[in-house]
Amino acid sequence: GNIWWEVSDSALVLSRGSRVDADTRRCADRGIDVVRRGSGGGPVRWSSDLLAMDVFVPRNSPLWDADIVASYRWLGSALADALGGEVLSAQHARRDNDRDLAALACFAGRSPGEVVVADRKLVGLSQVRRAGGLLLQVGILVRGEGAELAQLLDLPADKTVYALRDIDRLI
Repeated sequence: GNIWWEVSDSALVLSRGSRVDADTRRCADRGIDVVRRGSGGGPVRWSSDLLAMDVFVPRNSPLWDADIVASYRWLGSALADALGGEVLSAQHARRDNDRDLAALACFAGRSPGEVVVADRKLVGLSQVRRAGGLLLQVGILVRGEGAELAQLLDLPADKTVYALRDIDRLI
């Protein structure tokens, strides 16, 4: 089954294994909640500029795949077709991904199966695997979030400058 979410509350969403933390004081001052999701990936700024969808794939479904990368392929292809974008191949994602930027912002990273339009990531994907199946999480970015997102993270000054400059270039 699928569930679409239109995001209305402000939040900074960090992944299960996030390599960065939130600047909790700055987030609180701006009325932004800080939450953790059960999947991997970089931080995401949840706001009205994000459309989200959860897709549950039961283990007995023909869409279920044990290969983590292959699990996204069908969903990324469908979204790329619907949005007029390009689904990232493993080779394209490997070539264009900056791991440091991806750790600071989901939409600055590039992973196989995700969707780009005019070389900007439009669709971010993550997943949570359980015994009963697979939860694919989709984020569709309506408007860029780069500078605002970087300001919500607890980063050393030199990394903040790097993030503000380079994330905005990609998002």
